[in-house]
Amino acid sequence: MIRLRQIFVIWVSTAIVSLGVGICVGTEETSATTYIRADSHYSPDDVAGIRRLIHRREQVLQAGTWMDWADWIAPSSQSYFQEQKRWFDDAFRYLDRDSYRLQLDKVETTSLGTVAHIKQSYTHHGKQTNNQYLLIVEYDPQKRHWVEVEQPFHQKKTTWGMLKVDRLELLSKEHIYQEAIEKGKSYFQQKLGWIPKPIEIKVFQRADRLAQSVKLSLPSWVGGWNEANQAIKLVSEHSTSSEWEKSGIVHELTHQVISDLTHDNAAYWFQEGAAMYYEELLFPTPQIHIKSEAIWSREQLEMMNLENLSHQDAVRFYESCREQYRRLLKDIGESGMRSFFAEIRKYNRMDVDSSEKIQVCNQRTNRSLQKVFPFFKKGIDQAV
Repeated sequence: MIRLRQIFVIWVSTAIVSLGVGICVGTEETSATTYIRADSHYSPDDVAGIRRLIHRREQVLQAGTWMDWADWIAPSSQSYFQEQKRWFDDAFRYLDRDSYRLQLDKVETTSLGTVAHIKQSYTHHGKQTNNQYLLIVEYDPQKRHWVEVEQPFHQKKTTWGMLKVDRLELLSKEHIYQEAIEKGKSYFQQKLGWIPKPIEIKVFQRADRLAQSVKLSLPSWVGGWNEANQAIKLVSEHSTSSEWEKSGIVHELTHQVISDLTHDNAAYWFQEGAAMYYEELLFPTPQIHIKSEAIWSREQLEMMNLENLSHQDAVRFYESCREQYRRLLKDIGESGMRSFFAEIRKYNRMDVDSSEKIQVCNQRTNRSLQKVFPFFKKGIDQAV
């Protein structure tokens, strides 16, 4: 699910990044802007239609349902549709009720399509956040209204899938992602029996742009993200090394692999432990290792929600998960892992945010391990 940003950022940086995409607009708007800047390609009706889309987005998040929102999303990208589903669920819980506001600032034609510049504001526990983000929009003749497509990305089709970057210069790093994907695909296919499928990667130059693509509640220390049926996402800041990016891609690719092999039923500690283990195995980078006595047990890890942890505790969580996965792999081997995958994917996939299904995934993981390997007895009697 989550990958830390570079370790030195975790321990050294004290800056709090404002969530969202674009630049901070400072103070809250006191009145709606009636004049919208638009180039000559757009008629007043076009601008009014785009404003209606933005207003509808605001209304639905304040008092609507996901299905009310889904009608205003273009059907062209299933991964974006799934990402928005998770984003909506999180925002509905995270934001103070009725605090969400959107304002259309500008509409322009670009090589990527029609881009709407949107001012966004909301409060969380009374704390105000103001920012801007960009959104590609298009007119849907069947629905007879404007719909959102996704954030603007420069795209390149590759041998393994699709690379999307929010800054054109990031396409020059394609060879880095190519190496990581090819090495990871080959390993997981051979060792874990994963059947590769087209992969979509979204690369952001800033962590706050990642948050707008994932969820508003995303911790500022997050440097990568993947959930089932979504694109792999990674932050590529100016200081990011190529080796760190390769290991980051493998980390998020591991999440995709484990989700595929388990119908997304693996426990959080298992997911993060596997991702940490395989990124270190395939593309070793400098790591912070903690003392063995500081390693949290599986029982302790099962009680935690990584997204609620501080930077320092997140590091400890990741290190503990990696050690627990390493021990499990030593006990059952890769053939045992395949047997575990075959058992746990008998459960149906739960289409909810990972943080909402922690306990159920814990139970399903333990039950599957116990069924395949009798020496895993943990006394979990609840039916799942």
